[in-house]
Amino acid sequence: MDALALDVATPLPLRVVCTIEQWRLITTVTQPALANQLAKVRLTLIHPDEVRESPRDPTMLLYYRRLG
Repeated sequence: MDALALDVATPLPLRVVCTIEQWRLITTVTQPALANQLAKVRLTLIHPDEVRESPRDPTMLLYYRRLG
């Protein structure tokens, strides 16, 4: 089994799992602004302020949290 960067139960309840290799791809190719933000991503998934359906993919949920 691949090592996990994330394995989080969300309040919906859904389980979000991300391998270290997937996280590396996310932070280097698709969302480089998330590099070094794993703890904030985990917090957002556990305690989101808002969850929306993706406008591009109705099977995908987008989690938001106001940080600051």
